[in-house]
Amino acid sequence: MSYTVPFLRSPLSVAFFLAALSPGGQLHAEVNPDEEDNSTQLGAVTVTARHVEEDAKRLPLTVNVIGREQVVQQRMNSLEDALRLTPGVDLQSYGDTSNTAIRIRGVGALNKTSRDDSSVVLYVDGMPQPVANSTLATLDLERVEVLKGPQGTLFGRNSEAGVVQVITRQPGFEPEADIRLEYGENNQTLVEGAGTLPLHENLTSRFALRYQGSEHPVENLHDNQPLSEPETLVARGTFKWLPTDFTEATLSLSHQRMRDHSAAMVLRPYGSTPTMGIEPGLIDDDKDVSQAVLNVQTELDGMQFTSITGLVDSEDQAVTAMYEELLYEKLIGMAPPSADRTIDTSEQSFNQELRLSSLPGDKVFWVTGLHYFQSDRNMATSELNDTFYPSNPYNAEIDRDFEASSFALFGETTFPLTQQLSLTTGLRHTWDEKEYEDYWKADATHPDAGLVRTDKQKLTDDYTTGRMALGYQLNADNNLYASYSRGYKSGGWSDHGSNIASGGKDEAYKAASVDAWELGWKGEALGGDLLVNTAVFLTETSKDHLYTWDPTTFAVGVENLDTRSQGVELDVQWQMFESLRLNAALTYTDAEITGVAAGSASGVEKGHRVPEAARWNTSVAVNHQHPVKLSGFSGAYLNSNLSWRYVGDRFSGPENYLELPSYQLVNARIALTVKQTEVYLWGSNLLDEEYDLYGFYYPSMMSGGPDATLGAPGEGRLLGMGVSHAF
Repeated sequence: MSYTVPFLRSPLSVAFFLAALSPGGQLHAEVNPDEEDNSTQLGAVTVTARHVEEDAKRLPLTVNVIGREQVVQQRMNSLEDALRLTPGVDLQSYGDTSNTAIRIRGVGALNKTSRDDSSVVLYVDGMPQPVANSTLATLDLERVEVLKGPQGTLFGRNSEAGVVQVITRQPGFEPEADIRLEYGENNQTLVEGAGTLPLHENLTSRFALRYQGSEHPVENLHDNQPLSEPETLVARGTFKWLPTDFTEATLSLSHQRMRDHSAAMVLRPYGSTPTMGIEPGLIDDDKDVSQAVLNVQTELDGMQFTSITGLVDSEDQAVTAMYEELLYEKLIGMAPPSADRTIDTSEQSFNQELRLSSLPGDKVFWVTGLHYFQSDRNMATSELNDTFYPSNPYNAEIDRDFEASSFALFGETTFPLTQQLSLTTGLRHTWDEKEYEDYWKADATHPDAGLVRTDKQKLTDDYTTGRMALGYQLNADNNLYASYSRGYKSGGWSDHGSNIASGGKDEAYKAASVDAWELGWKGEALGGDLLVNTAVFLTETSKDHLYTWDPTTFAVGVENLDTRSQGVELDVQWQMFESLRLNAALTYTDAEITGVAAGSASGVEKGHRVPEAARWNTSVAVNHQHPVKLSGFSGAYLNSNLSWRYVGDRFSGPENYLELPSYQLVNARIALTVKQTEVYLWGSNLLDEEYDLYGFYYPSMMSGGPDATLGAPGEGRLLGMGVSHAF
């Protein structure tokens, strides 16, 4: 493809490329054909997209699987990293830990109104999480499954666009361990270890720990130092008990601590060094996430019973500056007095699911169950004391409580109609209840100093979601399917409603619904060495959510808009030779806004493109393993990985004021493995591409004055090295 030409123009990139694909690289190693073959062969991909282990080829839906090997080789150190490299998945993030939004196939809130306003639900070991937790580290994972299209039948609330399932590694009954150390430019540091420790003949455990640190890619104008030095510490302990031959119980306990992951909103163009004008130490984003999940499975007479009980506790503090100096100097010719806003958020959620299902491999698949979810979230905003704009609605002490509970009954089955034709049907009915309570007290600098206002509201809803699909098995290696599915996202309240400041109510936003059609083919060729998945999709969304914000008055509103998304996806895995493997994906997504409420003041018009949804997305990864002969060592081989990611142009907001240009990322990893030790070099963004993770248009604040655009710049080129050892 033409996009590889710039790659070959970079001398450093050429060096990585030649070292990655040459038989001996720079080690002058000789080929030893008698050495053990360390290549990875393709095979059936097993997933749990419907809560039972199944061959992904048989499913009437698209599932992208990111395996443990891919996570390591492409240095996907966080779930965000993995999702950004998945075509068809759009991520909006400022670089902090609390504001991530995800769209799949262009479906999702046009600008999310709250943490509960998500069209993609995140599951970690069977426990639903706020989508803001997509910043979780990819520590000791087995795989990540990205389920595309509405998944309301089996996953329920907030899955109108899809599901991201994270499956961590489970303990076995043989002791083993591994450790990994990495260091690179900008103090990119990673130290992690994991191991299995059997405790009894039917009781075993696994422990994993990681520390990760770096420097923020944005500098502070005041001291020319990184905006912050982000750090992440995560630990997990998993215990598995097999009391009988047919029963197992798994308890997983984890905690992740993230410090100094500051949000970046940088004046564009960035220049040679992205810079923000903020009082040093003023902005910050700290987060702690704890999770406990108990999974009990037992085999009954021809069926399996599963109980999943989970608790998640999230605590985070976000400190943001109201007035970034470089932005306001451009807009109004001066930097307003410093004013920082601190939001402390805590959320506790409980989940219980009981299921009966068929056994893996049964001719007829079925699953049925009941689900209960409850969450309590509090957002407390400390005093702002804004002297520049005293009427700022956030110039107050604000305390907001959001409570949500959900109960559902569900079931899905796939059964043969003929030898080749199968029918899938599924339904879920959900009852939701939400409550909202708001306390607002004006700061001393506010015109209504000391005035207290309160608001309390309640919302109930019930709805049915489902899926219907036909599957046709052409032969043992090729399957066709056609499906229709319906998703739903209940209403709620904005996290930052401003009406209360003027004595009004922040009305609940309306529920959204999705109707999706998909036609797909999943096939194998060349004796299983070539796997091809392709799908054509059409999705229509009604009344999805748009959070509006006036940057001159800070007034907040919520609107509902309709969208349509259609496109095609192609995913290929090819074991070209015993030592050479190719993974490639291509998506085309045409997502546009099809309906805007009469009298809308948002600036959004019918026909605008859905934000962050690039029409073209491509990824290509080549993995090469080559045995080498080193004096004094046996079983040595080179493992080289070269990946390329292309993201097309896209608009940063539904108003389509700011179009972000396309970009491409080239990453490489070259490893020498000798027995159980691996030493490697890695490079990310080898082209040193300047690209935007996020963009925002700031209108003029004075008649005839200048406007501005902000963005979150991606990381530039980084080089580093690492070593790992398995015991």
